[in-house]
Amino acid sequence: MTDCAFMGDAVTGAGFRLAGVAVFEPTAAEAPALFERLCASARLILITAEAAAWLPAGRLSQAQRVVAPDQVAAPRRQMGLSA
Repeated sequence: MTDCAFMGDAVTGAGFRLAGVAVFEPTAAEAPALFERLCASARLILITAEAAAWLPAGRLSQAQRVVAPDQVAAPRRQMGLSA
């Protein structure tokens, strides 16, 4: 399982790669299948607006509703915010 994955263009991905994030640069045709694989294997998916537009309508908002509470609480505590 990957903790964090980035899906988008090469230029933006370069910065994420330097931070240790798994970077994927799909074509429009490859994006839907890649997104499904990442949903099954990554705890956090970062995606550019361009790559998000390549997904089927409604798929991104469906995935956003699946966030587990424990994946949100820990970073909020680390930033000094209430959980």
